[in-house]
Amino acid sequence: MKVVAAMSGGVDSAVAAARAVEAGHEVTGIHLALSRNPASYRSGARGCCTIEDSNDARRAADVIGIPFYVWDLSDRFHDEVVEDFMDTYAAGRTPNPCLRCNEKIKFAAVLDRALALGFEAVATGHYARLAETPGGGVELHRAVDAGKDQSYVLGVLDERQLRHSLFPLGDTAKADVRREAADRGLLVADKPDSHDICFVADGDNTGWLREKLGDRAPNHGGAVVDEATGDVLGRHDGTYGFTIGQRKGLRIGRPAPGRQAPLRARHRAGVRHRHRGAPGAARGRPAPCRRAALVRRAAGDRSRGRRGHRAAARPRRGAPGRRPRRRRRRGGRPAARPGVRDRAGAGGGALPGHARRRLGDDRRHRAGARLMALATGVGSFPGSDQRDLDEAVRLVLDRLGTEQGLPFVPEVPGRGAPAGMIGRAIGLVAELDADLQPAGWRLTGTSGAPALDQRRARSLLAQDLDTFEELADGYTGPVKVQVAGPWTLAATVERPRGDKVVADHGARRDLAQALALGVADHVADVRRRVPGADRVVLQLDEPALPAVLAGAVPTASGFGKHRAVHPPEASEVLEWVLGAARDAGAEPWVHCCAADAPLALLRGAGAVGLAVDLSLVGAAGHDALAEALEAGGVVALGVVPAQDPDRPPSVSAVAERVLRWLEMVGLEPEQGGERLLVSPACGLAGAGGTWTRRSVDLSLEVARALTGTVPA
Repeated sequence: MKVVAAMSGGVDSAVAAARAVEAGHEVTGIHLALSRNPASYRSGARGCCTIEDSNDARRAADVIGIPFYVWDLSDRFHDEVVEDFMDTYAAGRTPNPCLRCNEKIKFAAVLDRALALGFEAVATGHYARLAETPGGGVELHRAVDAGKDQSYVLGVLDERQLRHSLFPLGDTAKADVRREAADRGLLVADKPDSHDICFVADGDNTGWLREKLGDRAPNHGGAVVDEATGDVLGRHDGTYGFTIGQRKGLRIGRPAPGRQAPLRARHRAGVRHRHRGAPGAARGRPAPCRRAALVRRAAGDRSRGRRGHRAAARPRRGAPGRRPRRRRRRGGRPAARPGVRDRAGAGGGALPGHARRRLGDDRRHRAGARLMALATGVGSFPGSDQRDLDEAVRLVLDRLGTEQGLPFVPEVPGRGAPAGMIGRAIGLVAELDADLQPAGWRLTGTSGAPALDQRRARSLLAQDLDTFEELADGYTGPVKVQVAGPWTLAATVERPRGDKVVADHGARRDLAQALALGVADHVADVRRRVPGADRVVLQLDEPALPAVLAGAVPTASGFGKHRAVHPPEASEVLEWVLGAARDAGAEPWVHCCAADAPLALLRGAGAVGLAVDLSLVGAAGHDALAEALEAGGVVALGVVPAQDPDRPPSVSAVAERVLRWLEMVGLEPEQGGERLLVSPACGLAGAGGTWTRRSVDLSLEVARALTGTVPA
């Protein structure tokens, strides 16, 4: 049988075409051009029927070994779908453009043309099944995969159209389709599903309708009235922005009849707002008497006394590695130089003692001392598919979407190179094209036509933001996003003719400037997607920066090293990207989990926040962190193991480590304020699932244990 395979450019239609070939049909692949101006339609993870999809469909047809054509149905699509979309809204109803497209375009128009050209059937990637009735008719049945079933969309087809239709995927689960695509060598095996309205380029349906409808709109604003009581509940900007049953966006301050006001599990409503408006009141903290003191007692001691002496704060010059001044005794002879055990710090020496032989941190009892620690994460999580990303987002929002947490958009690099730290940054880079080679990412020029892997990176990032946007609906508070920094990119990505970008002065500056543009757009996108984010943090990940400054980045052969980059240039390049984030309204941080991180240089380049693995910080780094806190900056201490430890640390052990560090650098708790954060030492991509959840919980528990106000 001669069959037309409608190929959208996605994984479903590609596998459906391949199965039609295996069934013995003579198959021709076709792709529908539905836009009069393809550049005006959506692209990426939420797109459909774009130039990107056309190229993907062509490649799939080449792999399958079938002829491929593009059919231009843009005029009919505009008349039958776009105009109907506007007319329906203008009439005060809510349309379904995808259902309309299936009925009028993907079956009626395609089938009419196919039959006229001598074809006998149309094969699509829809999840539905056909069955013959006892009387010889054809019935439409649901697909085996109930979660992907599309029979409701095809319910508008008549029996004649169903007789000329093939749905090869109706008996297969979506996960099995993706595995089959990978086994067949189809590059779209991991391509995200398309959704949303393809002809609304920016996803703002209300804005698009406001522009297109003009005077045809039912109204451009008015009152929201309770029909039962006549009460005015609020105001709206136009009825075309809402549909029946919708509450989101109406800003109605009362629940529906018979229902409680909706509360999200991650929003601690009673705590966050309990003290609002009370001058000087402590917000969101339990009373001091309810806190458990972080105290280590001597063996057999059962006492609960909290009295004890307090030592004066140590100056920062006592940090490890600094040479202390030698004191002079009377008579001019210098005093003995203090050793490790003469310093109160992590290296030894007794903690301040309590009257009843207990050990504890005496600064916890200082009158008026306040430390409001927060918990966050570095970024990456383990996993290999979209379900793992969804689970990571839920974990982050449920655990860290509280008053003492800083939630972030997680990354799951196990999904492939386009989802890794470098791939996500390549997806953000504006005006530069890149492709994935066996040796890694390589720049390919400025043609404006990015290669498949770069488009996939952009698509995965957009899909991750879609997931975060959906699950964070209604969230208010801070949000953090992570991007690979310019020097880590330069040390990892290759030039068009080989070797790393860091070897070319001009290339590394071009890459940084392109990244700065992408970062600004990224921050704006996050703000649009999470309107409740009152604070957006942009974290630059720079694990390769110390190697760049030290001249330790290996050449392509592996036998040499690239020349070191001088600190002034490194600082200037960082300033471009950090400044772009700041100008876009974000708070710029830099994270470096490598040894010898140049923290003073990062602060000088404009980093408001510094995130480190505390175990890798040297003497100069301790001073830089302390100076950052004193100057009003933010410090995220990586003190929770990033991989499964042999013996998981306790909350008190990790909290005591933070307190010892504060004492070592000579800071009082109140100097940390709300700018000290607790996090894993690095990303969690190499951790097991159980420890991943425990590390997030441990970070939050330590932050809560450190938090407290001691009355005078």
